[in-house]
Amino acid sequence: MYLENYFNRDDISIKKLMTIGSPYNFSETSLSHKTQMLSDFIKQRKKIPKTLSVYSIIGTQNFDNDGIVPARSAEAGKYIYQGQAQHYTEITVTGNDAQHSDLPQNQQIINLIEQYILAKTKPRDDQNQDTH
Repeated sequence: MYLENYFNRDDISIKKLMTIGSPYNFSETSLSHKTQMLSDFIKQRKKIPKTLSVYSIIGTQNFDNDGIVPARSAEAGKYIYQGQAQHYTEITVTGNDAQHSDLPQNQQIINLIEQYILAKTKPRDDQNQDTH
């Protein structure tokens, strides 16, 4: 919502966004029924920066939900970001600590944050070598 309604600024840029267990379609368990909120997100998606890389993390205890957010609701992010953001990656985390309130402390998700959000991009080896 922030990116679509309030982000329109020249002095700030955003390169990466990671969402964790985001209910883009409220408590809906079917992607065929889009809530008003999801429909509004889809309608305003052109305001999302085209240079953005989005990582959508979905937690599931049983492949249906994370105890609060239905997996299908979190998966609805693809209707917002795919084809608009530069990259859209969806990652499903299951097993221990995959309940919604446990997701931010889940070691697997912490590793994903470190890998995709906090990691510095390293120059390619061929860019660092002198050519004679």
